[in-house]
Amino acid sequence: MANAPTFATTSLERLRLATALAHTVPGATMRVVCHSGQHVNVGVHPGADLDACAMRKVVIASGRPEVRDCSELVADITVAGALQHLGGGVYRRVFDDVEQRWLATLLPPETVAELLDLCGPAGTPDDAMHGCLKPDGDLAVTCLVITANSREYQHLLDEIAASASAAILVEELLRSTRQGALSGSDDASDR
Repeated sequence: MANAPTFATTSLERLRLATALAHTVPGATMRVVCHSGQHVNVGVHPGADLDACAMRKVVIASGRPEVRDCSELVADITVAGALQHLGGGVYRRVFDDVEQRWLATLLPPETVAELLDLCGPAGTPDDAMHGCLKPDGDLAVTCLVITANSREYQHLLDEIAASASAAILVEELLRSTRQGALSGSDDASDR
């Protein structure tokens, strides 16, 4: 877990993303460090304090107004286990000698699908890669797994995953800017 990324300032959004990966990706684990110093290991291994399904229920409940936001208690999150962080929110998983790249986003699956159509180097055949969306409506997170359809295109996997991650990040930023602008204009009209 030493090379796994951490989310230093935790928000409910970050907790939702990490939980979605831990819940969706077979063999993925999560280590949650609370401000109190307590560590919570999430996974299916014998040393886990919670399984990913239980953690998912806690995080979903935290999104309800009548329930305390558990992310306020979290100082740090590390996603690991079967996932190796490659940077930029892209994770590597190898299953049965098949390379996979995983991402998680707050964008709806329809938007992610549209963005994926724009990713990849010029000249890459449409059938070179396979992207599978795994939306979790209760967490409001979409996980994406990308695999090469043949070893011939496996060398493009990191480039396409990085391109997808960048496109997703830009769209998330654009949406948050638009939402911020709308919130700001609402505030201004109240004066």
